[in-house]
Amino acid sequence: MSRYSEYLLRVPILEIPNPSSLYSNDALATSTINCCTSFLAGFVIFSVLGYMSEKTNMPIDKVATEGPGLVFVVYPEAIATLPGATFWSLLFFMMLLTLGLDSSFGGSEAIITALSDEYAIIKNHREIFVGILFTFYFIIGLPSCTQGGSYVVNLMDKYAAGYSILMAVFFETVAVSWLYGVNRFADDIKAMVGFRPGIYWRLCWKFIAPAFILCIMAFGFIQYKPLQVDEYVYPMWANALGWCVALSSILCLPGLAIYNLIITKGTIRQRFKILTTPWRDLQKQSVVVEGGNPGSIAEADPEEV
Repeated sequence: MSRYSEYLLRVPILEIPNPSSLYSNDALATSTINCCTSFLAGFVIFSVLGYMSEKTNMPIDKVATEGPGLVFVVYPEAIATLPGATFWSLLFFMMLLTLGLDSSFGGSEAIITALSDEYAIIKNHREIFVGILFTFYFIIGLPSCTQGGSYVVNLMDKYAAGYSILMAVFFETVAVSWLYGVNRFADDIKAMVGFRPGIYWRLCWKFIAPAFILCIMAFGFIQYKPLQVDEYVYPMWANALGWCVALSSILCLPGLAIYNLIITKGTIRQRFKILTTPWRDLQKQSVVVEGGNPGSIAEADPEEV
């Protein structure tokens, strides 16, 4: 689905001679390569762990560690004992470099594209904005290169990459499946690939996915413990800083909703109706009332449009 979103952001669909084959072939190729890569990575990871277990006469659960230790401690130790260690080390760290760059480009493109579509000044000076953005990345990443960098990485991994992503995905699922409408979303996919997703996918998007995400978040909050790495327990101020990092992105969602609720004209009911009605339906329902208030809409039932 990320491939569909990327094409919708970048390529006008009316300019594509055969959009169905383009979306379908590219999405299928990307998904197939992704699955095959994950399948191969499983063999690579556990073969190296098994090799280390045999080499050190330790069980695998003692050899395998979570987080940066697996990448920067266990794997380098294993590679150093292989024949041609220099060659394999170069390949391994080149893989890490390209993996990091690829992840950075993918996340950055979402930020750049969204802001470029919203603000013309950024679109007209894209190169300058990209330079500023990656300079900011560089400055933010400097603490990770210090002697205590591993503690910073673990702190970011605990708070920045967990709760905030789950919360964002939950709101995205609700917005697409319940506000925009899962049937309308299925029609959009049909316009791209030539057929509508089956009932299984629509049920997953509307009911199963939000329920699973809510359960994951609930269990995460119930089982929450202050961050600890080996014998080191992070102080309260570090955990508070982690929560601030997590909330910095989570609070953007309700914050922007409240802001739009304030600036939208009309009664509270009309504001909710305007903000939760898809743009295409809003265009059909919108009327200019007496007095010239273009922000008001007719009290029509969206199902009747």
